[in-house]
Order: sequence, then C-alpha cells, then structure tokens
Amino acid sequence: MVGRSAPDPSPSDVEKAPNWQERRRTIWALSRTAASLLYPVGTPKEELKGVATCRWAVQSKAAGVDVHLSDYQESGQRRASFGGLQTCGLVWNCPACAARISETRRRQVNVGLEWAKEQGYRIAMMTLTARHGEGDELAALLSAMKRAKKRLHQHRAWKRLKPQVVAMLTATEVTHGRNGWHPHFHVVVIVETKEAEAALAEMGDPWRGALRAEGLDGAAAAFDIQDASAVGRYVAKWGAGEELTMSGKKNAKGKGQTPLQLLEAHKAGNEDAGELWLEYAAAFHRRTQLDGLKKLVDLAGLDDVTDAEAAQDEAQDGQERDDEPVTNIDSDTWRQKARKRRTDILDAAEADGAAGVWSVIHGAGARCDIARPPPPKPGGLIEQLMSSVQRPRAVGRPPPGPQAGSG
Repeated sequence: MVGRSAPDPSPSDVEKAPNWQERRRTIWALSRTAASLLYPVGTPKEELKGVATCRWAVQSKAAGVDVHLSDYQESGQRRASFGGLQTCGLVWNCPACAARISETRRRQVNVGLEWAKEQGYRIAMMTLTARHGEGDELAALLSAMKRAKKRLHQHRAWKRLKPQVVAMLTATEVTHGRNGWHPHFHVVVIVETKEAEAALAEMGDPWRGALRAEGLDGAAAAFDIQDASAVGRYVAKWGAGEELTMSGKKNAKGKGQTPLQLLEAHKAGNEDAGELWLEYAAAFHRRTQLDGLKKLVDLAGLDDVTDAEAAQDEAQDGQERDDEPVTNIDSDTWRQKARKRRTDILDAAEADGAAGVWSVIHGAGARCDIARPPPPKPGGLIEQLMSSVQRPRAVGRPPPGPQAGSG
C-alpha cells in the first residue's frame, strides 16, 4: 500500500535549532530517569529491559553502533541518530520513544484529517473528564472513566448518531495537580454531515449521566466540544514535546504537571514526584495511545505502523537518511566512553561529522577512520570461528611446493 505524505507545516510549526537539540537532550536524560525509577540500582542485569536498555544497550556487540545523518524535509534540518541500539517502543514509560512515536502518529492523523476534508466530512473534538480529588487512585479513576465512555456509546443519543460516524480517535492523557490526578479523553470524531456535528454538542448530558452510573461526578467542565480548527492545533503539538509526548506548558497554566514534568521534578530531587510517576506508569501500562487509529489509517490509504516500528531512529516519512553512516563506534568504546555522552555525540556529528564524534569520545583533535565495525580481535570469538572453518592440514604432511630431491 502506498503511503501519502503529510502536508507541510507553517513556519510557526517547525521546531527551530537549537531548541530541538536541547529538547532531545532533556528527553533522553529523562528516559534514564524513568529507567532509574523502574529499575533501581542493584537490579540484576538480566532483569533490565524496556526503557532501561532503550538507546543505551547495543543490539550486537560485533556490529557496534553506527552514527547516521539524515535530512528532514519539514524543517530543512540535518540531524544525527544512532543505528544498532536497542529501542523499547514503550510510549508511556520512555520519553525518547514517546517523542518518536508521537511524531509518526501526528503525520498519520494529519493525512487522515486531510483525507476526511477531501471527502467533505465534518471534524470535531470532544474532551471528556470527571470530577477528581486528591485521594483518587489513578488506575481506578481511569478504569471508571473508560466504563463511563462505554456507557456513553450505549446511550440512545449516541446510537442515533453512530451511523454517521466515519472514524473516531481517542487519546488518553493525564496531569497531576492540587486536586490529584486529572485524566481526560480527547475524542476526535469524523462525521458525515453538519447535522451530525451539531449532535455531538448534545453529548454533554449523556456523558455526565454515564459518569454518575459509574460512581463518578462531572459538572459542566466534564464535557467540551471544539471544531476542526481546534483539532488541527491539538494534533500539531504531537511530536513537538506537548500533550501526547507528555510534555508541555500545562503546569505554567496552573493545570497540573504532566508525567514528563513529574520526571523532571524527580530528577531535580523531588521524591514524591517520582512516586507519582511510578503510579502513572503502572496505570497506563498496556493502554493504547490512540484508540481507533487503525480505521482512519486504512480509510486514508496509509501503511499501518506499530509503536515498535515508529520508535526506531531509522528513516521514516519526511526523513532521508544518508546511505552510509558517518562513523561506527565499537561496542566496548560505546559501553565504556560513549553512551553517557549520547546527545553530545549527536550534537557533534551534526556540527562536524565523524571528527566531531571522536572529539567527544576521545578528546579534542582525536581522529578515527572507523566507518564500519573494526576487524576481529586477535584470539576473539569471531577469529576462532573463522579459524574453525578452515581445513586443517594433516599432521606430518609437508607444506605445498617443491620437495627435497624432486626434479
């Protein structure tokens, strides 16, 4: 199936350097913070997985780690990435994977929304939430809201609307503030007619009734409806460090801290923030980032991309990676010197190619001509395997060539 390209963003949508480099540095550092919370010091090596090994451990000791450069169509920037590192693809636990996955989802949804507009469909977004308190457990609150959402879809008003619903996406998000956890659903709905769009605005009372049926409560603020322009602004933030990547500026608005901000607070020494983040990680474990995406992807004629695939740093839509890596870092050097300076290495590669990479690893002026993995180490496993496939010479047989007394 041939994929379609997302429309080019306006200049205001393009992330400018060095902002994206600083954001990369922050997000990758917070992935290590998440790893330290989920896998405290002393965790046996064989139990380390997920975010603990993501963009940290090599896939193959023999192959090492490649450093690549790619051109990005939207921004016109040239960015570096690693090849040969493990990735976890955990959108809730790993800020680095979340950013990469969210960028892919933004592109998919943008193409899907453009397709819907081409068909003449209407687009709106419902925001669903519930009254919450400081003592509420996040997992229980999320489960009750999910049941309430199911009840909403069983309401007669929704059943009348359902035949005109073309596709529906639900993004689940959460912040934590003075009144505890604040989970909410952003539901992007594509409908066939203007009348159906107007009917969506009447779902407030059915939603509040569904909340009451699940032992929850919701005043007027529990339901909101916005038009297509608001949907576009919301989706534009994905992959730019905002809602879906769990970052953003909500704390500045007095609406609580995002999970990424909780990690930042813990990194700064706030132990309570770390405990809250662990509660969030447990509550969101195995939850889908965007319910309903597959239907829109199929309708728009796009390829399906899993979270694991989207998390990879290899070339994707809008990214053209050079055919050859600028250099290769052997696994020992990666483990001993390089991985604690990952973002420094990427910054240096963007500025000065291979020379920049090795200057970071070995110091200013260092040079290394390695563009591929180094030759096998003397006496190492690879050399032993190569020797084992060579035919041994029979004991006592003279070497080939003229023999004494011949001719």
